Amino acid sequence: MGPTIALVALLSFVSDSFAYTKPVTYSEASHSIIFQQNYLHSPHSWVIVKAISLLRTDGYGTEADVAQKYLLPMLEGVTFNDVWGDADLAGGSILDYYVPDSSDDFSYGCAGAVLDIFAYKNCTDSFKSHSFYLYGNAAEEAQYRYDYARRVYLGLWGDGTDPRDTMAGWVIDTFLGQDDPQDGRWASGASAIDAATAPDGTQSRFGTGQTPAMALLDLLQNNSSSQVVFPAQSEDALSKIFVPTTNVLENHGPGWLDDRFGNADDVEAYNGYDGHGFAVYANWTLDAKQHCNGGTDCDSPMIVRLPVGSKAHAFFQLGWAIHLLEDNTTPVHTTDDGLTTAESHNDVESVADAILIKPTSVNAGVVKDLLPALNSSDFGVLYDFPPTGQDSDCISQALNPANFYKTRWYADGLTPQAGEGVAHAYTRQSSEIVHQFMPYIECIDTEENKFTSMGYFTVLGLDLAVKSTAGLIRTFIEQVDKTPPTITIVQPTATSYPHSGTLTLGYSASDDESGVKSGSVTATLDGAATVGVPPHGLASGQVINLLTEMTIGNHAFQVKATDNAGNVASPSVTFSVVVTAASIVDDVNYFLAHGGVTSKNEGNSLLQKLKAAAAYRAAGDCNDASATYQAFINELNAQKGKTVTPAAVTIMIADAQYLISHCP
Repeated sequence: MGPTIALVALLSFVSDSFAYTKPVTYSEASHSIIFQQNYLHSPHSWVIVKAISLLRTDGYGTEADVAQKYLLPMLEGVTFNDVWGDADLAGGSILDYYVPDSSDDFSYGCAGAVLDIFAYKNCTDSFKSHSFYLYGNAAEEAQYRYDYARRVYLGLWGDGTDPRDTMAGWVIDTFLGQDDPQDGRWASGASAIDAATAPDGTQSRFGTGQTPAMALLDLLQNNSSSQVVFPAQSEDALSKIFVPTTNVLENHGPGWLDDRFGNADDVEAYNGYDGHGFAVYANWTLDAKQHCNGGTDCDSPMIVRLPVGSKAHAFFQLGWAIHLLEDNTTPVHTTDDGLTTAESHNDVESVADAILIKPTSVNAGVVKDLLPALNSSDFGVLYDFPPTGQDSDCISQALNPANFYKTRWYADGLTPQAGEGVAHAYTRQSSEIVHQFMPYIECIDTEENKFTSMGYFTVLGLDLAVKSTAGLIRTFIEQVDKTPPTITIVQPTATSYPHSGTLTLGYSASDDESGVKSGSVTATLDGAATVGVPPHGLASGQVINLLTEMTIGNHAFQVKATDNAGNVASPSVTFSVVVTAASIVDDVNYFLAHGGVTSKNEGNSLLQKLKAAAAYRAAGDCNDASATYQAFINELNAQKGKTVTPAAVTIMIADAQYLISHCP
């Protein structure tokens, strides 16, 4: 038996009163935008926030900073997918599923399989063959969205590698349901989108004289409200969510376009290219309210309009991929048994929901605050195993989540198949893990919604979701980062330094995308990693005594750094060490102070010669200056090993010879 569970909240919701919360944006009860107050109440968006925190905890601070900057577009991508994503545009959430033990399409299959219960308008294979989609399950769509996000981020949108870049689809409300992109409500290319004419000739109008781009821009500029979600961000796309006004939502809905412009169809949602440089993902109907919380405050209308090549658009697509992945950490998204899914889908997901909305506590603390579990011990205190409250036959079919626990999925355990992308791999493997819990789910009474009987696989699913999302975000940022780190060398500069001086090294490396790889910043001086006797390193802040540690002439200082994406930067600075009439005087004074010249009288004698030589040099008398410097050299040779150390003699002779050969 696992640890004793001490529930703070009584989790006994029935299946028809509570279902998996969507990241809601609008409250019909208060007629207001509520996204900022509620996005952490939905596991779909909660896992992203937790994933960013996990990255930061594990030392991926730069990646976490980038993800935090683009958090709002990711949350919007999660939200739009949940309410009006590709599958929902075409009649249901088929593509949210990946079925590991399917023999054909590894997805939900086709409508009508079991008494039309939890079945959908379009079959999985119709998605796979339709040019607007070309994917047949959650893993394939997650990989497409991930690759699409990479292409957008790298500035490759519209490069011809994927015709879906320049496609758009929309949903029209009809008397008997919805006409969706598979019914011809889609277009490819700017002219077809402007005319709202599908390749098969089907036309859908957005209003008299209105292209979709014009109508949607009008919706955003003149018929929307906004809520500041992340005030620290300066760009609207990163700080504000836009939602159609109450007037549009509650008084018009699908009929808004026709009421505003006339001669328009009852369009409910738009998805894709607007034909004029923007990607638009918008819906302006209160369509989801019947699915959760007893039919109240579950609406998710919004307007997302982003330049097609923007990084915000890229992270919107990444959020879409994350939703598909995260769904499949829930066991009921891994079966094509329509009856079982209908009976248990909302029941199972409502337990995860309740962990966030009515926080479940265990002896160790609040479950939502203890996830993700950073080690197996922390994981084991979050649930009872075996579960309680079921008959022995069901309990015997329960699997121990500890056998599937992942410490850090982006560091261990992800094993892509040959040619498999990272989003596909995470989605597939999540499904393969949690699908093994289906026999237990099919056995128990899920309508009881008890944490004691369902919490153990719920905790596993949420933990996997956070860690796989962290892995997907980190991999994405590292794969799209094509820019080397920025290295700033403050000292040395490209100038001349007197031989008698000192040089304090100053440099730094930064990377605002994937981050500088730990331990990768190295420096060399003339190709060597050390200098001096005894040798010391070249860390920033290191002081180098030029007189005793470096020779006269040109030198090259180089700093090399690698970011977590493998990009390398290695700038260098060339500087010179020179001798002046003043610096050689400093030589003598230095050696007098540090034991290189042991007799003060000898030091004074050497300084008198240097004073005379400097005067000749200043007067332009190079012959007498050279003769005096030669006398200085002769005296040093005579005193070598007596009142002047051999090392000091060698250095000062070299400096004097430099002045002889460099008389102006």
